[in-house]
Amino acid sequence: RLWDVASGNTIHTLTGHTNTVYHVSFSPDGNTLASGSWDYTVRLWDVASGNTIHTHTLAEQTGSANSVVFSPDGNTIATGGNDNTVRLWDVASGAPIHTLTGHTHLVLSVAFSPDGNTIASGSWDRTALLWDAGTGTLIHTLTGHTGDVGSVVFSPDGNTLASSGTFDRTVRLWDVVSGNTMHTLTGHTDSVRSVSFSPDGNTLASGSDDNTVRLWDVASGNPVHTLTGHTGWVRSVSFSPDGNKIASSGSRDNTARLWDVASGSPIHTLTGHTDSVNSVSFSPDGNTLASGSNDNTVRLWEVASGSPIHTLTGHAGSVRSVSFSPDGNTIASRSEDRTVRLWDVASGTPVHTLTGHTRRVNSVSFSPDGGTLASGSLDGTVLLWALTPEPETVEPPQLTEDVNNDGEVSILDLVTVSGQFGQTGDGLSGDVNGDGTVNILDLVAVSARFGETTTPQAPVVRKDPQSVFPTSTVVPLTPETIQNWIDMAHTADDGSLTFRRGIAVLEQLRAALAPKATVLLPNYPNPFNPETWIPYHLAHAADVTLTIYDTKGVLVRTLELGYQMAGFYQSRNRAVYWDGRNAVGEPVASGVFFYKLTAGDFSATRRMVILK
Repeated sequence: RLWDVASGNTIHTLTGHTNTVYHVSFSPDGNTLASGSWDYTVRLWDVASGNTIHTHTLAEQTGSANSVVFSPDGNTIATGGNDNTVRLWDVASGAPIHTLTGHTHLVLSVAFSPDGNTIASGSWDRTALLWDAGTGTLIHTLTGHTGDVGSVVFSPDGNTLASSGTFDRTVRLWDVVSGNTMHTLTGHTDSVRSVSFSPDGNTLASGSDDNTVRLWDVASGNPVHTLTGHTGWVRSVSFSPDGNKIASSGSRDNTARLWDVASGSPIHTLTGHTDSVNSVSFSPDGNTLASGSNDNTVRLWEVASGSPIHTLTGHAGSVRSVSFSPDGNTIASRSEDRTVRLWDVASGTPVHTLTGHTRRVNSVSFSPDGGTLASGSLDGTVLLWALTPEPETVEPPQLTEDVNNDGEVSILDLVTVSGQFGQTGDGLSGDVNGDGTVNILDLVAVSARFGETTTPQAPVVRKDPQSVFPTSTVVPLTPETIQNWIDMAHTADDGSLTFRRGIAVLEQLRAALAPKATVLLPNYPNPFNPETWIPYHLAHAADVTLTIYDTKGVLVRTLELGYQMAGFYQSRNRAVYWDGRNAVGEPVASGVFFYKLTAGDFSATRRMVILK
């Protein structure tokens, strides 16, 4: 279900799964949700509409998808299943890319490296495997654990993998390049439940059922500190954003604890909960800690002093996890009472109670932009909730820059001016300054008033330029067009406040129309004969080159695309075109080829097939 958080109304219900939803994951841009279920399917959902995009059906004998995760660029999904495989799927087409076979028991955990080039998987077969994400080939088999590998996690730089063995009570660090064991971290006397890298990747923290938190030096594998004080299981450990503090939760001593990473000394013991503390979470700025407990409450604590700030009451069951929104203004808590609650951090007051699940809520997660909350439950559904920000208001000026007279200076006024750009004469609506010519001065004037309204009671609504842009307009708003306006504005700049504000808005508009990330997309058609188009997005202007290789790594063709502005290069008149010929004009044979896009510091590789 999708719910509007502002009103609490239902927007959509995501139906289709016929059994428990085991794992959910947002794509990096927040536009797509993946869900894995015990009904032997993985489903992709469009967050905006709630519609199913693709359904990947696994053979019934394969069982459930235990883990679902997006690659960092959002183009690929990896799933780990009961059929002992890791499967890769193309997000755009829904087509399977690779089935990674090598495990001899079910796969419990999968993770992408930060650069998206490597996949790690952990299994009940006591191994972790490293795979090449581009080709699906097995790189290394990491052996040494004497029990199941319950979790795998990459260090922030992607050079080290940490794996935890539940039954052998160890954590192992592996060199990703060589596959060799760097260190086996021993010392815990009971199951290791939680592992976390520090933000700089130099320290590893592990929490255990032996009531301790241990800190390890990643480079040497040596223990740095053993943090003792809890009198019950440690189920959660978390580094502060600056890496200087660790928070831990005690499942039996009813406390949360703060520790100094450098010295290993306790800073504060946070008491007040009357039952086990299940979860701890730092706010994005590191100043506030939230804790959730079996006493049905969420508590907020000031990290510097350890003092309680607010006790959030209202849940009728144990609070299993707490999570801050990306801006730190809201907390989401999920409970045994089948609800998710949103709380205002500053006041500690409840914002909304999100009801709709019919069984326990297992997990909640904010999308990266903070606009959507996902909750997964034992009732077999994933509910999506739309988080609507409060509108901002602006004092109403008298505005000649409201070209279309709709009461607001918006993207529509810029479109009107750009459509008349260069025209001269009387009575032109785009001639804002009345000098008889529609030129850069009029664009700057409109940009300087962008977002202002003539109606005191009407809030300003920040419109998405791409959603309101009229398709019939002669002049399309592209990053290149707006960059030309910016260049002209700088040339005519007289140093006034109007020019500074106008140029600033144009730069913001250019950024809004540019992709959020540089990505290489699947070619189309694929397979093909003899021609194909290769689309991509550029988040920043760069020199762009596309190179094509055969399966032996031999260079087949280099396409120098030159310096290109940020933008979407997807249509046939903008994407890279390849005619299936090599550098000397000869048609290449049928087979698998790899294409690599290089744009500044970015590079990515994908596979395509010529089938004759």
